[in-house]
Amino acid sequence: WHPVWSPDGEFIAYTAKDGGASDRDLNYEIFIVPAGGGEPRRISTFEGADNDPDWETRPSWSADSRRLVWVEGGEDKWFYYAPHQLAVADVATGEVTRPARIDRWFYYPKFAPDGSILALVEHDRDTWLARITAGGEIEYLTSGKRFGYDFAVAANGRVALLESDVSSPAEIFAMNSRRQLTHHNSWVADRTAGEVRDVSFESGGTDIHGYVTLPAGFDSSARYPLVVDIHGGPVYQHSHEFNLEARLYAAAGYAVLAVNPRGSSGRGSDFSRAIYADWGNLDAKDISAGITHAIESGLADPRRIGVVGWSYGGILTDYMIASDARIRAAISGAGVANVLATFG
Repeated sequence: WHPVWSPDGEFIAYTAKDGGASDRDLNYEIFIVPAGGGEPRRISTFEGADNDPDWETRPSWSADSRRLVWVEGGEDKWFYYAPHQLAVADVATGEVTRPARIDRWFYYPKFAPDGSILALVEHDRDTWLARITAGGEIEYLTSGKRFGYDFAVAANGRVALLESDVSSPAEIFAMNSRRQLTHHNSWVADRTAGEVRDVSFESGGTDIHGYVTLPAGFDSSARYPLVVDIHGGPVYQHSHEFNLEARLYAAAGYAVLAVNPRGSSGRGSDFSRAIYADWGNLDAKDISAGITHAIESGLADPRRIGVVGWSYGGILTDYMIASDARIRAAISGAGVANVLATFG
């Protein structure tokens, strides 16, 4: 997967498995092969997931073709519950270093021309662009309630970032001047949209976070039908990005609650591992606690509660309608109601 030419044209780096006929693990590796042909050489040293193709990222060469950076998983038993971290190899010596180890997920690392590494780093409801220096320090180039999707680095060091917030669909920005380069979604300015508010509440002694999207013309004295938007993964999260589905429900008069229950990403491995081999328990309780919070705060009509989810969100939707009698309607998309079917 994901072949990448070295800048000097001498090698191709790529991701592959080298474990015989078995696909029972996630032990992907990084290899390089001479561009003119020859035996591939394994560069990664970790007995686990290196640049798992599902992470949709490529290894990145330094400008001098001497180093490679990629994302490395945790122990194989944790698969996607372990935060993806940076790994850097010296191609000549084979030495692998692991800079800037923090309990957060890294995405799409790329070498800058000056030898530093740029990457997206996921935090609680936000994903920021960061520069990792030669000494391993993390310098954040973005901050606040924003969600970075991807970025590109030019040969002169300039960076273009694809980014969104709760009010605006993703656009491309020039990072050197924070100048917006694209205006593909100017239609949003012609629409009346409601406020998006962060929420937090307690569930089982744990602080749970999320946000609610309100209809335009929100009346604090009224109670609204509530749609609970359940994310997939399960190791994923609702972020401060433009949520078109929530906006469509809000435009139809619903309040939309997006909860990041235990099992979500953005808050470290312990938070995500809380549901490891225990689906539909703590995370379902957290969703129910969010519904209770919406009712007790005076927002939600307790007689009109619905849930919707896709993939693992569909699975958790099934758990919710089996465990919380307040739910009157549900959309379970691309999930599985019989866990044995998932095993098969």
